Amino acid sequence: MIDGFLTRPPNAFFKKIQPDLPTVTSLLSAAGVSVEQPCQARASNQKTLDAIVAMHGHYDHALDTPLIAALTGATLIANSEVLSAVPRTRRLFPDLCSNSDPIEFPDSTSLLKLFLGEIRLTLFELPHSSNLASTLLEYLPANDAWEYPASIRDLKSGRSLAAHVATPDGTILILPTAGNIGPRLRNLNLKADTLFLGVGGLGWQSSEQIERYLQNGVVASGATKVIPIHWDAHAPAIDPSAPNLPIPIYENLNRSHRALKDLTRKHPDISILSIPTFQPFDPFSDTTSGKPN
Repeated sequence: MIDGFLTRPPNAFFKKIQPDLPTVTSLLSAAGVSVEQPCQARASNQKTLDAIVAMHGHYDHALDTPLIAALTGATLIANSEVLSAVPRTRRLFPDLCSNSDPIEFPDSTSLLKLFLGEIRLTLFELPHSSNLASTLLEYLPANDAWEYPASIRDLKSGRSLAAHVATPDGTILILPTAGNIGPRLRNLNLKADTLFLGVGGLGWQSSEQIERYLQNGVVASGATKVIPIHWDAHAPAIDPSAPNLPIPIYENLNRSHRALKDLTRKHPDISILSIPTFQPFDPFSDTTSGKPN
């Protein structure tokens, strides 16, 4: 699992927040992920989630990840800022199972390779988007002694990561935030069949910045299937029965969508796809994904 943001608290910029155990548990169950609460002996072959990765420490990526790891027995993989939330989550929910030993993205490198069964996971550092909200979160002072419920300014980003996932069926690249990524993908030679492309804040960037991001992300990856992510409203909590996620005004999504359409005109082999909410789909096939309107 990548960035299991399930609580999605409303008015997070103005109210203190914390993971919501009933919401997280019910949505994991709706997704077919087994949870154990209260804590019981857990056999390794009973897990349905082996690992959960937080791409960085902001609340909309990392709020629920320590809780999900504890509920499922998954290994938490994250930077030091996210891992600092583990003991705070345990103090909030003292009856939780102990976390599996987490894996910290090391300070001494900008690349981490892991094998999860037949999956090869490569995590690498990429610049975070410099959108106004993210910049404000980093600028505001944090309380080092914070506890839940917490202000979102206490959950700092830390090192911002992206992920390359190689499976027996194909390769996936996940770019969670629309930062100035430069030639990083070309330098690492990370190609992918399917790209989950973060477009949060992209619509407010200049035309030159948008074009550069699409060239350094989509074109450099060689992906022919592109699925925009991180465009929806951060609240309310996900409704598994709803066909679509809410579209916020503040994302200026129409401008991002126009840029993606322009890209497909220049590169006809690239398809921009949408995915169903809480429904299984094949990331390497067009058959279960439809092009957005």
